[in-house]
Amino acid sequence: MGTRPNAVSVSTSTATSPSTPLPPPMAASIPKTSTSTTTTTTDATAQGTIPVPVTGTAQEEQQQQQGEETQESAESAASGFAEFTPVSPEQARSLTDNPILSQLVNTIMKDGKKARAQRFVADALLEIRSRTQSDPYHVILDALELTSPILKLTALKKGSKVLQVPTPMTERQRRRKAIVWILEASDKRKGEKMFKDRLASEFLAVVNGNSAALVKKNQLHKMALANRANASLKY
Repeated sequence: MGTRPNAVSVSTSTATSPSTPLPPPMAASIPKTSTSTTTTTTDATAQGTIPVPVTGTAQEEQQQQQGEETQESAESAASGFAEFTPVSPEQARSLTDNPILSQLVNTIMKDGKKARAQRFVADALLEIRSRTQSDPYHVILDALELTSPILKLTALKKGSKVLQVPTPMTERQRRRKAIVWILEASDKRKGEKMFKDRLASEFLAVVNGNSAALVKKNQLHKMALANRANASLKY
């Protein structure tokens, strides 16, 4: 009976020895808490209450795309071309069936983008109507008639000389030359950023008699008159 307390004492001393680490408190509850948190987060994400985190690469791509869209919008506003919306089928049909408006659309068209050119012409027609309260088609018709030249100069080489021969133009050639001059003059207008505004202003300027396109027409006629002696030459 005397040796039993010593055995208990030795056993207690061994159990409390610092060399044997104790299990951390609440160790069994950690996996349970983590699982519960993960499940709650997954459910909340599925319900749309917690946004899905965006990685660094995806966030950079998103910011780059937004920057490109902002730059394109700024360039579009600076060039005078607003956000493009196609014309209705009825408007497109009227612009195609009319030979004068169709030629205007085809002259404005670049890189085969005919729908965009139709949108520009339709917007210019609406702008002319809002400014003049009259039929815009007649305004364009009068402007083209006033700007269309009668003659053109054809270069003819005779010996060592190059002669300018006044040559009559067809109606379509005259109208195309007038459209080109009006478009060139509208591109040089200042104070108006939108293409439709510049084009409408130039058509109205031609009707009022103060357009640069009329100056080019008069210069061409003066040169043809100066070379009228060559009119009888065959080219």
